[in-house]
Parts: sequence; C-alpha cells; structure tokens
Amino acid sequence: MHAAQISISGDIFNTWAGPVKIVAGAEYRKQALVQTSNSDPRKPVDTTGVRGVAQPPTQRTLYDVVGRYMTIVVRAQI
Repeated sequence: MHAAQISISGDIFNTWAGPVKIVAGAEYRKQALVQTSNSDPRKPVDTTGVRGVAQPPTQRTLYDVVGRYMTIVVRAQI
C-alpha cells in the first residue's frame, strides 16, 4: 500500500466580521493484491459438487484512490 497526503490551511484575508479561512488538501492511495495458487495450472480444476462459479487460480486486484477537498470559512456577525 502506498499513501500520500498534503493539506494547507490559513487566513486568506480579514473582513469586518473576522478572518476568512481556507483549508485545502489532497490524498492519494494505491493498494494492490496479487494472489497466486500453488496448484499445477496444467491440470484442469475439478469442480464436481461445487456450487457457484469456481475462482481462477490467479487473482489480481488494484485500487487507486484520489481525493481532493477545499473549505472556505466566513464568519458572519448578526
């Protein structure tokens, strides 16, 4: 698994009601799963009596996730 995250925050300017703040960031994740069977791939799989679909002897799963966000906070005095 690989992951990276970055974020920034702070006041961008002031108004009569107070500061206007901003928060921004991004995140990246990558996950991988590689599963290999130790059975002989030359022999056919015997699925006699098995219900459902037989799984292949090799499975590969990859996930890439990217997220971004930004929030602006403005105070209002009533």
